[in-house]
Amino acid sequence: MLGILGFSDVVLVSVALINFLRLLYVGVAMGYGFRELGKALQMLKDIGVEGVIIGDTVLNYFLGVKELSGDVDLFVTSLSPFSDADLISARVERLGWDVGMTELGTPSVIALVEGKEIVIELYENLFDFYVPKQIVDGALTVKIGDFRSRMITLENYIVLKARAGRERDINDLQVISSLMNEGKLRINVRSIRKCSEFFDEDDWKSIVSRLRFVGIKV
Repeated sequence: MLGILGFSDVVLVSVALINFLRLLYVGVAMGYGFRELGKALQMLKDIGVEGVIIGDTVLNYFLGVKELSGDVDLFVTSLSPFSDADLISARVERLGWDVGMTELGTPSVIALVEGKEIVIELYENLFDFYVPKQIVDGALTVKIGDFRSRMITLENYIVLKARAGRERDINDLQVISSLMNEGKLRINVRSIRKCSEFFDEDDWKSIVSRLRFVGIKV
């Protein structure tokens, strides 16, 4: 196997192995579940950081995935992650957690719950990152572990993916389209169509075009 890997591939594998061993050394588990996530979100809520889950966690929730591993995207509604970054960081650090930074320059909380590390990235409408108020206001209240949190609908998640339009977003949409065709995921296309109208005309055209490209007929 190593014989067909280039130097850069070997470096990436080595870095991944080092990170894995580091986590094992400090007693941090690689994955986490909704129970740990729910507790982490509640702890954030207790220090005044409250919001709506908007990222891939939404898809995992509706698919019934038990073991999670990626970052959690939280659209914050109680504070401004950008303007109040120092305040948020100070409160988070009092929990004994670390704070990093997202691509937008907003805080990325590195929570540690029951020996499991969960990265929760805090977002708001900033630069090209945009979540319409209608999507935030229409969020569901769902049970995450032992606690309740707010989460956007699956249809709204799909629209946000289509608007982002990066290669990984298109790949995710193709997977979603396949799951829909196989009957493993039920989507309200009318809701997708309505949500896409929350954006301006140029965004709307891009969203519809990308959804149709992956086979989601809107």
